[in-house]
Amino acid sequence: MVLLQKGTMGAFEEIYSRYAKRLLAFVFRMVNGNEALAQDILHDVFLKLIENPKSFDTSRSFKPWIYQVAANAGKKAFRKAETEEIKERHSTFMEKSHQPNLADKKIFDIFLSSALNKLTAEHREVFVLKHQQHMSIKEIAAIVSTPEGTVKSRLHTATKQLAKSLKHFNPKETA
Repeated sequence: MVLLQKGTMGAFEEIYSRYAKRLLAFVFRMVNGNEALAQDILHDVFLKLIENPKSFDTSRSFKPWIYQVAANAGKKAFRKAETEEIKERHSTFMEKSHQPNLADKKIFDIFLSSALNKLTAEHREVFVLKHQQHMSIKEIAAIVSTPEGTVKSRLHTATKQLAKSLKHFNPKETA
């Protein structure tokens, strides 16, 4: 890596010949056997190495570092693929006019969780207490030390924001 940082391209070839096959096998397992994706990740790892060789601290050991770079790239690609799969399932769900099944509920729950996380803490709190903990307005008001009218207002706002975020799951909106 010291030689690569000095611009010696032969050093890159040596690093590639030493690590490419092992890194490819490692990444291949990380992405559940998707060879094309594993190849892309390996390409990206070595491209980063060429573009920014100074990102490596030469006082450290190279092997753990390059594996960490590959692992991070694999995790990122896996998360991206997972997100795309969820979006694809959601799209398929929206195209179908059927009774929701367990997989559809799982997708909805993922989107609901994401939408809840976008609410302010106050709105999320009253919504969860009301609709997931099944508490009365009076009980919620006592818990959050807020007047009942404020609780109702926060519930209304939270419900309105969630309805907007989850409108694709509403059969009336998709018809």
